[in-house]
Amino acid sequence: LLFFGLIAGMGMSASTHLGSLDQSITYLEKENLRGKKSRITLPDGSTVYLNNNSKIKYASRFVNERQVFLEGEAYFEVEKDPSKPFLVKSNGLVTKALGTAFNVKAHKGQGVEVGLVEGKISVSPVFEDQKEGILDSPGGKATYTSEDGELNFSAYADMDFYKWTKRTLVFKAAGFDEIEETLENWYDVDITVRNLNRRITYTGEFPSESLESVLARIAFVEKFSFRINEENEREVTIYFK
Repeated sequence: LLFFGLIAGMGMSASTHLGSLDQSITYLEKENLRGKKSRITLPDGSTVYLNNNSKIKYASRFVNERQVFLEGEAYFEVEKDPSKPFLVKSNGLVTKALGTAFNVKAHKGQGVEVGLVEGKISVSPVFEDQKEGILDSPGGKATYTSEDGELNFSAYADMDFYKWTKRTLVFKAAGFDEIEETLENWYDVDITVRNLNRRITYTGEFPSESLESVLARIAFVEKFSFRINEENEREVTIYFK
C-alpha cells in the first residue's frame, strides 16, 4: 500500500508539473480612447506609457521573445534580457531592443516614427527585403511608410518628441490639421473650424494646461476666437478672423 501510495503521489506531482508547463498563453490588449493616457507594466517588468487614441497587444507571459503589437503611440522603457529580444511591431515596422528607452508613433493608416531616448535599437520592415538600421544616439529618428517601403534615418532637433509622457503638449511648426487632431485626442473633444483660409505653422509648449488655456494661447498668436459649448463641453468651435 505504501509503495502504491508513493507511485500515485509521484504521478500527481508529475501531472501538476506538466500542467504548469502546458499553461496556455493568452494575449492581453490595452486601449486608450481619446483624452486618456496610461502606464502599463509588461510581464517582464518593462514599462509602457500608452498615449491617447492608442492600443497595444502582448502575451500574458513571454517565452522565447518579448513581442508587443502597437497601434498609435507609446514610449517604452525596456528591461534588459539578452536571451529574449524585445520587439515592437507597428504598421509594417519592427523595432528591436534589449534594454533601452524609445518612442514609437504609428497611427493606423499613417507612417511609423521611432525616436531613441537612450540605449540602442534596430528597426527593419517586416515584409521588405531591406537590412535593418541602427539607432544608437539619443534623438536618433527612423521613419517608415509601408506604401512605398522606404526606411529613412535622421535626428530630432531636440528631445521634445516624448514630452507627452510627462503630460506636456508640444507643437513644432504644426499645421492646423495637426493641431486640431492633437487637441481632439488629448482632451477628448470635437472641434469645428470656421473660415480657415490661410496656412498655419504654430510652435508652442503646454505643460499640463487646460484646453481653454491652450486655445487662448494659440488664438492670441494665430488670430482666432473660440467657443466651448456650455451644455456640452466636448463641442468646440473655432472662428478665424
